[in-house]
Amino acid sequence: MVQNVYIGLAVTSASSTSLATATFDNVSISSTSSPVITGLSPATGPVGTQVTISGTGFGASAIGSSVTLGGSPLLLNSWSDTSIVATIPAGAMSGPLLVSVAPSLNSSNALMFTIPVIGAWLNQDIGATGMMGGASYANGAFTVKGAGHLVADYADIFQFVYQPLSGDGTIMARVVSAQGLVNNGIAGIMIRDALTPGGTNCQDVLQAGSQ
Repeated sequence: MVQNVYIGLAVTSASSTSLATATFDNVSISSTSSPVITGLSPATGPVGTQVTISGTGFGASAIGSSVTLGGSPLLLNSWSDTSIVATIPAGAMSGPLLVSVAPSLNSSNALMFTIPVIGAWLNQDIGATGMMGGASYANGAFTVKGAGHLVADYADIFQFVYQPLSGDGTIMARVVSAQGLVNNGIAGIMIRDALTPGGTNCQDVLQAGSQ
């Protein structure tokens, strides 16, 4: 239905010559309008970052409500109907940020918050992967976990660890190990012009079934 509707009680006799009468009690109305996030400031930052979430319909109190990043709760600092300030906790990973408002816990639209893997390196899922991916860095190596299907010409669905590049550039990497590459799963390097499934890209990958 449209955003603005009418809610009430309806009776008809199914006749144009007589009236039907109905009695109603215990009548109550509750709104299930979902909160709306209009912006994140900042939208990228490390663990410990305080992010201001702007929007509408958050409610006057945080009691029973929550803010999650990739399904994990954030630490709440302040809360009003149009603005929430929360802190990115240890262990959090890049993903969709949602506000869920009590008592019905209706969830807002999702906006991406990106936590750098290390330095200028960021990560996110490209397309609807079905399972949230992730990435970490330790001892000189990146560990990347991703779901989805074959990275194709028109609908790439995968986990991407990346940094912005202006002008010409080169990337080199060695695939030390790869597990779970089934149904044409891949692991490799890529340059692409957009963080959307249809972005133009070039790639050099290890593919399931190859040597």
